[in-house]
Amino acid sequence: MDIFLNKNFNNTNVLTRVREKDTFVILIENKNCKMCKKVNKLLADNSVDYVRLNRDKNKDYNKIMKDLELVNKREEYPVVVYVTKGKMTANLFNISDESEVEVFIKNYDLINSK
Repeated sequence: MDIFLNKNFNNTNVLTRVREKDTFVILIENKNCKMCKKVNKLLADNSVDYVRLNRDKNKDYNKIMKDLELVNKREEYPVVVYVTKGKMTANLFNISDESEVEVFIKNYDLINSK
C-alpha cells in the first residue's frame, strides 16, 4: 500500500523555504482561478513537493516574488515555479491545459517517490 504524505506548508513558509535555499515547486494562484484547482490536483497526484501561494491571501506575496526575481505583470494564474536551492529554475505561465503541467513535471523530473 502506498502512503502519500502531503506537506501542508502555510503561505508564510514559502518565504522561509526560498530563503533557506530549499528545492521545491510553488503553485501561484488567486481566488478566481479555475485552472488552479486542476493544477493543484495534478501536482498532488504526482507527489510533487510543492506549496500553494495564494496571490490574494498571502501578505508576503510581493517579497516572495522579489526574492525569486519573478514578474507576473499580466496577473495570469496559475503559475508553476520550480525553485532549486532557493532560486527560480523554471516557470510556467498562462497554463491553459493540464498537459502543459504534465510535460513540465516530466521535463524537470519533479515526481517524488511515494
